[in-house]
Amino acid sequence: MTRARLDDRRTIRRDGVPLHIEHLMLGPATFESAMALGDGRAFATIVLTGPGAEDAGAAVHPCDPVATGVRQETSGWDGRLIVRCMSPDPAALRRVVISAIVALRGADIPRVWQSDRSAEP
Repeated sequence: MTRARLDDRRTIRRDGVPLHIEHLMLGPATFESAMALGDGRAFATIVLTGPGAEDAGAAVHPCDPVATGVRQETSGWDGRLIVRCMSPDPAALRRVVISAIVALRGADIPRVWQSDRSAEP
């Protein structure tokens, strides 16, 4: 493959009012630019909304980018929590994302994620 484009739009509404709108567009220039993704080959965004979500970030353990190879940033405000992660290693990213999801849910990862249990932390 020599060219790719991803155009993804997500909207989360609360009582019909947009709470989180995200438009992700990646094209050939994005993949060629060190400013856009740097060495990142995989990235993920976790969004949690609801009463107290802004305080749930304490449950998500910050990962050590040197030890895990994953850069992670967490922001919480007004009933929402956003966790963004990026890594040159997709498997390392998956382990960090699974750990964050388990911490936020207080339960095992969703069934759809359980197809490859060997990649869990």
